[in-house]
Amino acid sequence: MSVDTKTAEAAGERRRLDSNEFRDIIGRFASGVTVITVEHEEQPYGTTASAVCSLSLEPPMLLVCLNKSSSTGQAIAAARRFAVNILGEGQADAAMCFAGKGDKFAGQRIVRGVAGQPLLGDALANLECRVVEEVSGGTHTVFLGEVEEATGGHGAPLAYFRGQFGRLELKQDDEAHHDIRARVHSRELPVGDRSASTRSPRSWESPAARPTTRSPSSAARGSSRAPPTAGSS
Repeated sequence: MSVDTKTAEAAGERRRLDSNEFRDIIGRFASGVTVITVEHEEQPYGTTASAVCSLSLEPPMLLVCLNKSSSTGQAIAAARRFAVNILGEGQADAAMCFAGKGDKFAGQRIVRGVAGQPLLGDALANLECRVVEEVSGGTHTVFLGEVEEATGGHGAPLAYFRGQFGRLELKQDDEAHHDIRARVHSRELPVGDRSASTRSPRSWESPAARPTTRSPSSAARGSSRAPPTAGSS
């Protein structure tokens, strides 16, 4: 640390991190992508969010961060319920849709949850929550929800990294690919023979999982309308 920096800090003049710098740095944290949905006074609301985190196992709880200006967040505050829809790797279009404005539910397969909340029927998983606490933090509201119902399907999640959609690529998948390719080149495995494939099953708890920023659809590639880290619509 330079003498000048120490002097500035001692004088109480430490430079404050601006929002653009923070956005750039925090964007290096890879996450999944969700759509938060709620219905209030017979009107459905939804927004894309990656600022979602599990909080407790007993009771099962999670938290969701939404901008205070978000109409979805305002509806959740009134309804005291919401649903978290975890998107699969092929749902970048849905993420883009719910990150924007207009009729977000048009063209989506919607099913009703146990408590009547709208759920995305094609999502990788759905969690229905009851708001137990609401906390304000800066520009956002943090909703703490107790998970009352949860269902999940098979597949890979949609990932979000540095403003782009992508997919998780597991180490064992990559190793299996290289193994099969080497065997084909050495003629140990005939081209087109899938019976001898050694591809490993996916395990999403693997510490070897790593994100890639290959967008799964043209809607995500090169787009400046990637979803926010916390829902704003």
